[in-house]
Amino acid sequence: MQDSYSKISIQERCKSHWAVILIAILTPLLLMAVWPILPTHVTVFSMMHTYAGLALVAIMTAYSIDAYGEKAKAATIPFVIFLIAALAIDTHLTHAAIKSGLTGKKMAQEAIQKTGQPVGNVYIVIIEDDYPKLSSFCVIPNEAFGWGAAARYETNYRWPKVLQDTTIVRTPDAITDAKQLSSEIISNRQADCVWIVNHKDIDVVKR
Repeated sequence: MQDSYSKISIQERCKSHWAVILIAILTPLLLMAVWPILPTHVTVFSMMHTYAGLALVAIMTAYSIDAYGEKAKAATIPFVIFLIAALAIDTHLTHAAIKSGLTGKKMAQEAIQKTGQPVGNVYIVIIEDDYPKLSSFCVIPNEAFGWGAAARYETNYRWPKVLQDTTIVRTPDAITDAKQLSSEIISNRQADCVWIVNHKDIDVVKR
């Protein structure tokens, strides 16, 4: 009897050792397989691309329901949590998009007010922005301004008819450089006026 127990114990130990060896071999292989694609997966399932993971979550939920049978209700809990998280993220991103749109609208109204009258050709000098942004949902001010497109929208696309733009590097002398460039543009009659975009502020140089 004791010999049989000893044999079983030895077999169990052998199985345990083989399991440890197998894990030791497979773990590095698994890491080697997953590591190169990890940045992509982190991006896909992050706050920016929540819905990209919806199909995979749905498949996993369906598989869990099929596999667990009577315990299927428990398998739906992660799916419901995912939907709640997606809704919360969607609310946040919608708020960020609306906020960016209002920034662009305010900048457009300022440009129109300072210009004073309709003009046909506007040159836009943008001082490079260093504000952080969150893709297309929460953009930096000059992108919210749409390189002047927001002003055209505010005038119901009546004016300006032509928009040109250039971006200069932000330096301590960037504002001076922008004004000098604007004067050259006006002198060369390249535009009717110049809009200088500095963060959320608009400065207008006229003829």
